[in-house]
Amino acid sequence: MEKKFNYVIAAFLFLIVACQSENNEEFEIGEDLNPSGSKVYAIDSLTIQTSTILVDSMVTSQQSHLLVGRFEDEKLGITEAVSFFQLGFQNQTAPDFSEDDVFDSLALILDYNYAAGDTTKTQEISVFELSEEIQFGDGESSLYNTSKTPYFPNQLGNRIFKALPGLEDPLEIRLNDELGLKLFNMAIEGDDNIADEEAFIDFFHGLALVPGENDDAAILGFTINNNEGVSDDEEEVIVTNIKMRLYYREPGEILNNTYYDFELRDISKAYFNLQGDRSQTYLSDLKNGEQRLSSTISSNEAYLQAGTGLRIRFDLPYFENLIESLGPDAYIMDAILRIEPVKGSYSSYFDLPEQLIMYECDNKNNLTDPINATATTDLQISVPNIDREFNENTYYEFRLTDYLLQRLDKEYYDGSGLLLLMPSPEFESTVERLMIGGEENRENPISLTVYYINSPF
Repeated sequence: MEKKFNYVIAAFLFLIVACQSENNEEFEIGEDLNPSGSKVYAIDSLTIQTSTILVDSMVTSQQSHLLVGRFEDEKLGITEAVSFFQLGFQNQTAPDFSEDDVFDSLALILDYNYAAGDTTKTQEISVFELSEEIQFGDGESSLYNTSKTPYFPNQLGNRIFKALPGLEDPLEIRLNDELGLKLFNMAIEGDDNIADEEAFIDFFHGLALVPGENDDAAILGFTINNNEGVSDDEEEVIVTNIKMRLYYREPGEILNNTYYDFELRDISKAYFNLQGDRSQTYLSDLKNGEQRLSSTISSNEAYLQAGTGLRIRFDLPYFENLIESLGPDAYIMDAILRIEPVKGSYSSYFDLPEQLIMYECDNKNNLTDPINATATTDLQISVPNIDREFNENTYYEFRLTDYLLQRLDKEYYDGSGLLLLMPSPEFESTVERLMIGGEENRENPISLTVYYINSPF
């Protein structure tokens, strides 16, 4: 308690002065507030060990969108996303065509809501019919970035295009007429497999969206909505944004062009497989969640990539030794961790993450406690300070004051560290990335500045 009380006093005094510092720089506190004339010191030579770790799996079902696409990166390797989902009935009502109706075509309708990568390049999406029903693992109620559902080898359709995220027009992929006619005739004939939704899903298990095998363009997000029932307020059926549309013509003096939508059904079983092939990169030896790949063997850089599970770990193994060397009257007032992205690693194709958070972790990289804002229980969120004019002073900052004081309360250093990641759901549902300099990176260094005073109070 005495240490905490002294910290509060010191922090108050520190807030009186605004200062920027280099190693061991001194600051005189006003005598009217501090008659003893205590000096504020700053030191930023603390060793920070930086490494990349890998999360074994992450939930990708029940997200706001499905991801599809593929791109290649010299440092992170190949990132590829394949999506899976099942289809049900429009407004949960079976199709009802008459014998006089005329089949026209079948298409998949997708609405953009996310893109990462080079959307000016040509890319391909192919559509396949699932050969098995989407199933959860034993005892599970979610699907993961490592999950897969098999599909038939012959594609139902494909589209080669340049992505245009942000436009109102959806992406439409023409599908096999044979499938369209089959479903159309089944409905006219009253086939049991299309008479109710449960029977239809058992008959037609769903679709897989697969990127081109050699694409190096973008990973795209397509909006999905839960279509489980009705709105509480308006009692209207919720509209889904992913649909397989069957176009047909109704008879009359003039043929009336219309359509019926088979809509995405059960958001808990709509998911994407998202993998990174790092076999040709410095990260090739990273295989499980307990490993750490030091930045000293990955080009003096560490990597965070949402979706594929890459996180950045920081360790301060000599912190206690440093504080002990400052003497018994040294009191920490503030501690600021500054993280600089590697120059050239972000662009309009790959923006910097809008928010970063940090957690304490144990020796096996398991998350433990969040790093909160100083003297609060609110999760600390860091946003990028971006130097758009000169690209020389872009960084994130975290205040680690409370964390370091808590470490001093421990009897010994237990091998715990800090993990840098993005908040949910972005960490599970995007491929945003961050590349930072490690402890030996001179151009984009990471630094921890500790402010302290020497005073017995």
